[in-house]
Amino acid sequence: MLDYRQIPIRLREFIGKEESQELANAINSAFTRHERNMRVKLMDMFERRLLQESGLVRKEIRTLSYAVSEIRTEMTSLKLEIASVKSEMYRLIANQTKWIVTSLFAVVALLPILERISFRIF
Repeated sequence: MLDYRQIPIRLREFIGKEESQELANAINSAFTRHERNMRVKLMDMFERRLLQESGLVRKEIRTLSYAVSEIRTEMTSLKLEIASVKSEMYRLIANQTKWIVTSLFAVVALLPILERISFRIF
């Protein structure tokens, strides 16, 4: 057993060697029990605090998980919107290309006619 407290020399001489040893043993025993009780109490406090903090961490994780799911939903809607705009853009480009090709054919077809008309006028 560790000696937490030692009996002062004058007290040892006053109460006697055997009694001072018993007193020292009683004091050391009380300190040992107190230390054990404090360790148990501190462990209980630590476990409670750990449970409390882990609960807060779990709550924060749930919040973050919800936020991530919202972001995923927004990303999905953005992808759908981009796909819609992309298909509209392809449709407009195809339509414009048809008009350009049709205009070129019309110019090629009308060019000789316009040439003949211009030679007759001038």
